[in-house]
Amino acid sequence: MRHGYSFYNKIRKQGTTIRKYPNGDDPKKIKLFGEFKTCFKCREKKHIFNFHFKIRTKKDGTKQPDIQAQCGACRIKQKIKKYNSDPHSHVFRLIQLVSQPSAIKKGRRPCTMEIDEFMNEWQKQYEKTRLLCPKLGIQMTFIGGKDKIKTNISIDRIDGKKDYKLGNVQFVSHIYNIMKQHYTDKEVDEFCLLRVNVIKKGLENGQEMFVKGQW
Repeated sequence: MRHGYSFYNKIRKQGTTIRKYPNGDDPKKIKLFGEFKTCFKCREKKHIFNFHFKIRTKKDGTKQPDIQAQCGACRIKQKIKKYNSDPHSHVFRLIQLVSQPSAIKKGRRPCTMEIDEFMNEWQKQYEKTRLLCPKLGIQMTFIGGKDKIKTNISIDRIDGKKDYKLGNVQFVSHIYNIMKQHYTDKEVDEFCLLRVNVIKKGLENGQEMFVKGQW
């Protein structure tokens, strides 16, 4: 591993940054590129602080600071579109997130699987059930954005007490993953069976149980 990359991972785990202006409001941007710039994507004229730095390599091999053509907001939209254009890209991004060293700092369990192993597990499940959640039988989605989508694909640890490791992962709908965060599949099944019995008795007694079936 390169020294620079190792150092970056170390400070990221600590939740610190070497950036003097972590919010992007670096006055050097104004000095180099002016106060305003038109975004190549949305065509809106915005303050230069809305654009990210990048490094441009010249023909002679030297490097110099440059500025992104797209504003930060458009770059985020582009990333969301990229990782949510199809279910496989969506899953790939989920795998990247759980594999990051910073994920442990955020309270997630360690991951001992390589990305290729994750993708092989996803492919095997996809060939069997396509986009159906194997636990709820609902169609799983891959919608991007900040909000949690209850039908979106998510990575679940079969045994919540164990790490992300081979044989302990499955891909389920987000709502099911939330249901079993602190329980095993068996415990959730037992809970759901109890709930089904209550609903069944309620319907038999003429009660309105708000059962709508598929979302």
